[in-house]
Amino acid sequence: MIDLRKDNDTIYIILPETATIMQVEEDTAAIARSIAEEGKAKCMTLDLSAVAQIDSAYLQLLLSLLRESAPGNAVIKGQSQAIDDILDLYGLSLPLPA
Repeated sequence: MIDLRKDNDTIYIILPETATIMQVEEDTAAIARSIAEEGKAKCMTLDLSAVAQIDSAYLQLLLSLLRESAPGNAVIKGQSQAIDDILDLYGLSLPLPA
């Protein structure tokens, strides 16, 4: 399950070790609840370092988070081999172009 923490104007999103379709619905709901309860954060830090397995469903959630953040307000911390592999598979790289 995704780990969400908020500190002042920054939300920290720590992706789980297994980031697959089995978790994407629950994690999307958790993010939506956090935004509804605490408001949208000005900055977002995504920690991808723990991800050992990720599929295209969860990649869509990750890309959506990055696309919805204000330009320059998303920070990516740590990037695992699983993240590198799926990005290579789809011809993508982080950070995403504007």
